[in-house]
Parts: sequence; C-alpha cells; structure tokens
Amino acid sequence: MCDSSDGNGLNREKDAQFQQAVTAFMQPPFFNDICIRIVTIDLTSGYRNEEQVLANKFLLAFFSLHIRELILNGAYSIDRNNGILQNIPTIELHLGTTANAGQAFRIILRYLYTGVLFIWHRTSVSGVIFNLIYTS
Repeated sequence: MCDSSDGNGLNREKDAQFQQAVTAFMQPPFFNDICIRIVTIDLTSGYRNEEQVLANKFLLAFFSLHIRELILNGAYSIDRNNGILQNIPTIELHLGTTANAGQAFRIILRYLYTGVLFIWHRTSVSGVIFNLIYTS
C-alpha cells in the first residue's frame, strides 16, 4: 500500500522528537555531567589557584583527546561533600602558570556550545585562548 502524503508530517514529527530529546539532554544531570577543576599557579605569589567549571563530558571528550583520555582512564574524583557539585565526576586540568586560564576555558566552552566566539577587545585572554588551542 502506497502512502499518498507529502511526507511533511513525518518530518515534523521527527523534528518534534528531536527537539524534545535536545531539551531533555540540556537539563541536569545530563548536560552538565562533569566538573573541570582548572588548576594554575600564580607566578607572583606561588599559590595554587583553582576554578571549577561545569561542562558536558561528551562534548569535551569529542573535542579534546586529553580530556577524553582522562575520562576513559578514570582519572577523576567524585566529591561527595561539595553541595551543588556533589557526586559529579571532577577532572583536574593543570594549566601551569597561564593567567586567566579559567576565563579563557569558559570562552572556549561557550564557543563549543554555540559556535560563536566573541571577545570585546584584545586582552590577555585572547592570547591565552590562542595558546590553549594551539598547544593542546
């Protein structure tokens, strides 16, 4: 038996299903399912600085071989006593003495999520982004 419809009904149904799946995926705990602890050393004081960024494990593993290896090797910890980050796997990303590394990481992450890279003016962050992209 042949279907005489134009096929648009099937496309609309598939589009609706896809949108529902994307909406469900974007909700916690699915989308932000890993914590990246960005560790740097301040050259002036010598102190260890840490910033935490919630991210999507699949997206990071897709774009970064280094993070993929950390995830696959189980090189993460689970902090069971840290409020909102409780029970979320945490990976430490050591970026040496790179100033503004946390801010640059967030900009790169936003670019991966949206495809838009916007830096208002030339700052040290743009140099950090360049270094993070081309040295990793």
